[in-house]
Amino acid sequence: MPIKYNLTKYDVLANKIHKLSLKYSKSSQMDDETGDEEESDLKYIAIIVASLTSSHSWQTHKCIESQTDGFNSENVKGEYSEAAKERWKHVTSSDINELANLNISDSIFYRWLFFNIDKSDQESYKRAWKQLKDEIENPTEGVTQS
Repeated sequence: MPIKYNLTKYDVLANKIHKLSLKYSKSSQMDDETGDEEESDLKYIAIIVASLTSSHSWQTHKCIESQTDGFNSENVKGEYSEAAKERWKHVTSSDINELANLNISDSIFYRWLFFNIDKSDQESYKRAWKQLKDEIENPTEGVTQS
């Protein structure tokens, strides 16, 4: 009898991120630019998750939980920088689940965005945030059991 398990969109998304990180782990191409728009959006989603969750960015996570204006600190900027360089490659479904449970409002996200992301990249992050929120709001929709 086959083993049955439940997959959520968080698992599927984390798997896509993992595959993308493996694809570009041997080259520096991913550090500057991704192959196509879908890969680029996926990387931005992974950076957002790595930038806002406690296992990757503790100082940023504390700012979100306390809803303070610490997003302009050097610690938060450093955590974003690390998330954009390497930490995005280690995002798990647990991280995505944590982000879903944080219920981050758009205003908090945009505040973080304003202080940490170059203006030229902000539209890409906004698009990725919208896609991520869609995934978070319906974690099991469209996923089958096997």
